Amino acid sequence: MNLSETILFVGRDTNMLDTLQQLDLPGYRIHDVKSRQAALAMLQIEMIQLIILDISLPECSDVQLIAQIQAVHPIPILLIATAQAQDTIVSLLEAGADDYLLIPIRPLLLQKRILQLLEHVRLRTLNGYLEATLLEQVAITDEHAASLYQSEQRYTLSTQTTNDGLWDWNLLRNAISYSARWKAMIGYSEAELTSSPDEWLLRIHPDDRETMNIRLAAYLKQRVAKFELEYRILHADASYHWMSCRALAIWDATQRATRIVGAQTDITAHKLTEQRLIHQAFHDTLTGLPNRALLLERLGHTITRSQRTDGVRFAVLLFDLDRFKIINDSMGHLIGDQLLISIARRIERCVRPGDTVARLGGDEFTILLEQIAEPHDAISVAERILHAFKEPFIFGGQEVYTSASIGIIMSVTSEYHHSDDVIRDADTAMYQAKMQGKGRYALFDTSMHNNALELLRLETDLRHGLDRGELQVHYQPIVSLMTQQVIGFEALTRWYHPERGLIPPAEFIPIAEETGIIGQIGEWVMRTACHQLRIWQEQYPCDPPLNIHVNLSVRQFQHGNLIQQVIDTLQETGIPPQTLTLELTESALIGQGEEPGGILQQLHELGVQLCIDDFGTGYSSLSYLHRFPIDSLKIDRSFIHQMGVNAENLELVRTIVALTHSLGITAVAEGTETLDQLNQLRELACKYAQGWAFGAAVNATHATALLNRELQITV
Repeated sequence: MNLSETILFVGRDTNMLDTLQQLDLPGYRIHDVKSRQAALAMLQIEMIQLIILDISLPECSDVQLIAQIQAVHPIPILLIATAQAQDTIVSLLEAGADDYLLIPIRPLLLQKRILQLLEHVRLRTLNGYLEATLLEQVAITDEHAASLYQSEQRYTLSTQTTNDGLWDWNLLRNAISYSARWKAMIGYSEAELTSSPDEWLLRIHPDDRETMNIRLAAYLKQRVAKFELEYRILHADASYHWMSCRALAIWDATQRATRIVGAQTDITAHKLTEQRLIHQAFHDTLTGLPNRALLLERLGHTITRSQRTDGVRFAVLLFDLDRFKIINDSMGHLIGDQLLISIARRIERCVRPGDTVARLGGDEFTILLEQIAEPHDAISVAERILHAFKEPFIFGGQEVYTSASIGIIMSVTSEYHHSDDVIRDADTAMYQAKMQGKGRYALFDTSMHNNALELLRLETDLRHGLDRGELQVHYQPIVSLMTQQVIGFEALTRWYHPERGLIPPAEFIPIAEETGIIGQIGEWVMRTACHQLRIWQEQYPCDPPLNIHVNLSVRQFQHGNLIQQVIDTLQETGIPPQTLTLELTESALIGQGEEPGGILQQLHELGVQLCIDDFGTGYSSLSYLHRFPIDSLKIDRSFIHQMGVNAENLELVRTIVALTHSLGITAVAEGTETLDQLNQLRELACKYAQGWAFGAAVNATHATALLNRELQITV
């Protein structure tokens, strides 16, 4: 291709120009001008193959400009416009513009449209040449034609004006004259190759040869109006090159084809670009796996086959990685990407060659198993994947462990008609596996779908319930084990549904976390609890004053407005900052990378107390107790319950309490229920506890009554 071939962009949009310059257009360069006059001037001094016209420029939205361009040379024109300019688009198309694209422009679509228009230019030029050649041949006698056929100067002028390889096939003699350019395109010199058709036809790729013979025969018998074909031909270097071939024939009085003349163009670069674009459109750029679009397409074909043929079964496994966000945040996105690539390769080793392994996005993968005999086949694949994940991934000498939660959908479970329905049910099964403890699989059944619909209804009710005041704050007392006096409360959320009654937190808190409603609920709980604390501090003054513990969700911690929310709450309620304790889980702290240190430090500087909730159930890394300004921790109820079972559990609690003493922070024992547990905690010098031994979480009225009377320990 001539490297001087130019695409002219007429417009002032620098973003559009940048997009054009980044496109993969082999053999073409982008030249830009910013006015109508400059565009017309450029047409006079340079061969332009395509004009891209931004009609947002008022002077470029005139039909007369289209006419002026076409008067110079019939050049394809691609319009760039907004949806609001539809009337102008129609007028310009009627005036001679070839096509249009609407802003915002998708680069892949723009590139494909440009290549299509450029191919149209090439074919139009080639068609003109072929028609002119045939007119020349019809005008000469057979004797003169034979003389011309022997002349080496036959194609000199043609080969100087085109980059296409020309050929002239005398069907009566079964001999082809190949131009020097034709020979060079497949790696041969002008002196090489005979006039035999086999020099051409036997070099065509075996997969394309039959198509060539059928198309050519149909054209010569006038069964089709034209001959055009794209095929692969063997190059002298043993590689295959893509060619685009176009030809015209002449027939004698008996309708017998006597001659066919044509040209071929090397479109290898175009084909490679096309294949790359198709691959990019249907494959994940990171892992190279099929993406959602390709998966849904293949799944759609599989569903259709299963409907047409009885006994054809398939399965879909959908899974994501447990704790991937923690790995990604703590070790960096580079390691996270390397992990995803390694996981993709490991999954591929767990399936058959014909199965589809796809990445839907993020850390979510899907496997399509076709033509399986029994449901157990899908289960076996899931078990192989779970087993494969037990081996660590090694990055820079460091071991990284992760697991997967897998949802399995079998075609026999339901009569599916749409790919999206299959993915939806597999996703439902995956979340069921997560709820069962992660690192496992779950088979979908119709009850899961019904449960999913119920959860959706519950989410809607929760949103309305927050607005309608159905949520309440209950308060569980925190007690000093030395004085047996209430020193504060933990604020807990309760939801009284108008139809279902009291809904346990375990049912609606996960929904609130997943949907983001937890942010609104958390802010409301903080304000409500602090207002109530202010009332108690005024009614029951003591030293130190009563305090309130409020749970902080991961969503709130990630919210950029958390610090301002706390400041506003403190100013609005007037409580001393040190009487507000914010509780966070270990996993929430570790899962946020380095960012928590800054947020926690700001909260600490406000005077707010910080507490680690459920200590011992997460990572229990002693480093964050040093790095972060932690004031207290809550020993998880599971450890408290097991203290009386064996000596090891008792020693574990003893160690945690001793750790808090050495670090100068406070320990609170959660889930304290029995007198034996109370006595053991006192012996371990644990100062504070909460649990059923002191009462359940109650509303503000009952909590006030508790403060009004001397605390009675009930066992």
